[in-house]
Amino acid sequence: MRSATLIFIATLLFGFQASAQNQLPSGHPPINSPPPEAPNPARAGGASEPSIELPAGHPPVAPQQARQGGPSMTPPATTVGTDPSLPGNSINVVLLDGNGRPIVNREVKLSITRQSVDQGNSQSERRSNTDTTGRVVYDKLDTSRAVSYRVGVEEGDATYTTHPFNLKLEAGHQVELRVYPVTKDAKQVLFGTTGTVFVGMRDDVFQFEVLYRILNIGKTTWVPRDVRMLLPEESKGFVANDSSSDIGVVRVNNSLELRGTITPGRHEVSFRFQVPRASSASQNFELALLPNVAELQIVSEAPRGLSLDVAGFPEAKPHRGGSGQSLLVTQRQLSRGEPALERLAITLSGIPTPGPARWVAVGFALLLAIGGGWLLTRSGSPKEQRAHLSHAQTVLLDELVALERAWESKSIGQNTYEHARQVLLDAAARIQLQLDTRVD
Repeated sequence: MRSATLIFIATLLFGFQASAQNQLPSGHPPINSPPPEAPNPARAGGASEPSIELPAGHPPVAPQQARQGGPSMTPPATTVGTDPSLPGNSINVVLLDGNGRPIVNREVKLSITRQSVDQGNSQSERRSNTDTTGRVVYDKLDTSRAVSYRVGVEEGDATYTTHPFNLKLEAGHQVELRVYPVTKDAKQVLFGTTGTVFVGMRDDVFQFEVLYRILNIGKTTWVPRDVRMLLPEESKGFVANDSSSDIGVVRVNNSLELRGTITPGRHEVSFRFQVPRASSASQNFELALLPNVAELQIVSEAPRGLSLDVAGFPEAKPHRGGSGQSLLVTQRQLSRGEPALERLAITLSGIPTPGPARWVAVGFALLLAIGGGWLLTRSGSPKEQRAHLSHAQTVLLDELVALERAWESKSIGQNTYEHARQVLLDAAARIQLQLDTRVD
């Protein structure tokens, strides 16, 4: 019961309500308000209507700004800011413990990354110990935009670092690093997790994009140990999204392992993977979740006739994407006393089965390739036969252009693209050979 209560409290502090916190993984279409005739699941219990979702890194919308404008209920986190009183080529670091007391004689590392188009990126570092006031100053630094800096310190198994930042000539940088006690036991940490799972459809695969947000509201840093999330069977194409943080997931066999240093404050973890599409009109997916999931939103692309069912979740409702595409959305937020969500069971029904359209180009190419030889034996003058071959070649080249456009727009999958392209090229080559050897 204690665990469920703590998760519930973390949920309230994190503001997991749909009005401000739901966000799709980076690069996916925003979810606008649903059509007037479609009930909005976020209104249940008096919650407000979802705001427009923005890609990761975009400035927050007004409701979230208002929420963040109030007093913080999480312990102080690491801060980085400019200070006009400092020389522009310097970084002043203050190292404090969780109670705001200076940490003396502790080594602090300054990581330096230099970007170069000609020579590629290079890494270097400087190390110094804090003085009796918990301070260390790095000076005579490069202020060009090609150089970025990160300040870090190690505490047991944890690594406390800033995000990368650049220096400016007009003002130096002030960095305040907070170091908290460290544990590997998730039960010793007060945190809650929210997530969004986006299911996209490609010609031959389902594309899953997952975003987790973790809020640690205690005064203990968590270094995950053996925290794994099982992936669906036959999953492939796993990619952990790039991040300036050291928090992320790595693939271990058929599961993902959470790694990094989860300090007090907010953190994000995102990744994507693919699952091959079966030939049936229904397909099931099962995923294990991160610990302490208190709210989860499932979003799926929704071609005509598709239905989304998630075990234990409300009925999925239609929404309209920012580009006008149809989506289905369901979400669940824990109530007080409920255990954390641990597994996710998704069923998609009414999946469009591959129709003849995806094979039109391939079939047409084969007909033309075969027909090219037949044209030479049919009645008609050599000039007419050559005209027929030239026309067939033009149509094939047009099909190749259309295929490339479909691939660039990601409306077809890689397997279909590669197979269709090879057949079209072979057919075009055969016709060209017949044109080259044809004597009028």
